[in-house]
Amino acid sequence: MTSIANILIGSDAFYNKEDYQIAMKKEFSSDKLQPTVYKYNSKSKVPQFDSDLISQIHKIMHLVYEFFHFLIGKFILRSSSPNIIGITKKFLDLQRNQIPEDNAWLYKRVTIEVDDFKIDTIILGKRENFGNGRWVLASNGNGEFYELLLRKKNHDFKQIIDKVHGSGIVFNYPGVSKSEGSAHQETLAKVYLAMLAFLEYIAAKEIIGYGNSIGGVVQGYALENYDLKTWIKYVFVKRGTFSDLKTIISYLFATPVGILADKFGWNMGSKNSSRNLKVPEIIIQTAYVNEYQVLNDIQKILPSDDVIPRETTLAYDLLSDPLCDKSNKLFIGVPEHHNDEISNAQYLAEAIVQRLNS
Repeated sequence: MTSIANILIGSDAFYNKEDYQIAMKKEFSSDKLQPTVYKYNSKSKVPQFDSDLISQIHKIMHLVYEFFHFLIGKFILRSSSPNIIGITKKFLDLQRNQIPEDNAWLYKRVTIEVDDFKIDTIILGKRENFGNGRWVLASNGNGEFYELLLRKKNHDFKQIIDKVHGSGIVFNYPGVSKSEGSAHQETLAKVYLAMLAFLEYIAAKEIIGYGNSIGGVVQGYALENYDLKTWIKYVFVKRGTFSDLKTIISYLFATPVGILADKFGWNMGSKNSSRNLKVPEIIIQTAYVNEYQVLNDIQKILPSDDVIPRETTLAYDLLSDPLCDKSNKLFIGVPEHHNDEISNAQYLAEAIVQRLNS
C-alpha cells in the first residue's frame, strides 16, 4: 500500500516532484486503477447459513433479494449503467485524459480500498492550501462522473474548494467507471465512510461534505452510522437533495414502485440523519428568488426544480416539521434549477467558513 499521508505537503509533496506533470498525465491516461493508498474495513459480515433445509431456503431467499436489489440499484444509480445513459468506460477514459492542465490546480489519482473492492479517487487542490487541514468531500449526483466534473474549469466542486481555500477529494461510486463493486445502498454508505476515515488518516482538521442531489442522500445515509470526531470541525452541505428514495420514487412513478424499491432494500434517505445531526448543515434548494438568500418559507420552494418535486425535497421535509431542531441548519434558496451549476459560490463559501469558525 502506497503511503500518501506524508506527501501532501513539504518538499516530498507529489506536486513538488520534478516529474509531477509526467506522473499526472500517466495516472490520468491509465485505464487501470492506481496503487491503493488507504484500506478501509467496514467490519461487515457476510451472512452465514447452515446446511439444513430451512437455512438453505433462507439462503435462496437472500440471494433473490440481493439480485433484485442489484437490478433496482442499476436504475437508481444510473451512472453505474452505461447502457441506460449512453456513456461507456472507454469514453470516460478519454475524458479523464483531457482534464485540463494549468499551474493552479494540482491532481493526484489514487485508489481507496473498501473491504474487497477498490474506488477510483482524485485528490485535488492548490499548492498554497495543501496542508492547512481543510478538506471538501464531494458525493456526486446521479449520472455524474469525476472525469466529466474535473474537465470543467469552474465546476461547482472546484469553485467551492477555491472559495473556502481548501483541498478536495472526489470519487466515482462503486460500479461507476473504474471503481469496483456494485450499486448497493450499503456499499455507497461504506465508501462515503471510507472517505471520511481517509481524511482522518491524513489529519484533516475541517471537513466540508458537499452532496449534490442523490449525493446528499448518500452523505446523509452514511452519517447515520458515523461517529463525529471531537477534534474535527464539520459542515455538511446538501444541494437539491430529496428526503428519501421511497418518497421520491413513489412520487415520480407510482406508490407501488416506491414500495417495491423499499422492500428490496432501497430505502436510504437523508431526513433522519439531518434531524439528528449535531453539526452545522446547509441545505440548498431551488426557490422563487432572484439571488441566493436564506430560505425559511416552504411556499418559496418551486413546485419542481425540473427534477425533484417540492414535496419530496429535504428542504420541504425539514422546514415543514415543527419538531425539527433547525438551530444548526441554514436553508438557502437559489434561482438555478437542479442540473444548473451554482451561480454564487462566494455566498456559499462564506456561509461555510462562518460555520467552521463559529
